[in-house]
Amino acid sequence: MKTSTIVSSVLGFALLSSAVGCAKTTDLGKMQEETIATVKIYMGELDVLQRRYDELAATKGPSADANAMLEAAGQAIKEARTRAASAPTTVAAAAKSGNPDAVTQEHYAIKQMLDQDIEIAKDKLAGYESFTSAVAYAGTKPAPTPNTHDTPVANDGAAPD
Repeated sequence: MKTSTIVSSVLGFALLSSAVGCAKTTDLGKMQEETIATVKIYMGELDVLQRRYDELAATKGPSADANAMLEAAGQAIKEARTRAASAPTTVAAAAKSGNPDAVTQEHYAIKQMLDQDIEIAKDKLAGYESFTSAVAYAGTKPAPTPNTHDTPVANDGAAPD
């Protein structure tokens, strides 16, 4: 057998295998299970963000701006939890349509919204932590000493009396 025939056979088998492996499933029950499993992964990340938020919220921030950042993070976490909690109902309603594309669309919509909420929460928590760290660092630095070597000059350029 020629090498080119063997290579062609192997490539043909590989293409056929990848086409079968990449085939879109139409099993609506399996698609629902995949969405719920995905949401459970997000819930783990939301639990971590919630604990981080709770720890930071236990102490009052150094300013209204910092506290607003922290509250925005808490709101994003709350919205993500609400979306995650409603995901099984949402995807079940899509599955009742009998349309696999509707279930796929809901899966990706849920995933996109959770990604967005989590990124907002992470961004706001990081901003809050950065702001409070900068304020804490500024509070530990000694005040600058005045420069006593400069002689003040009057507006006309003459030295004061």
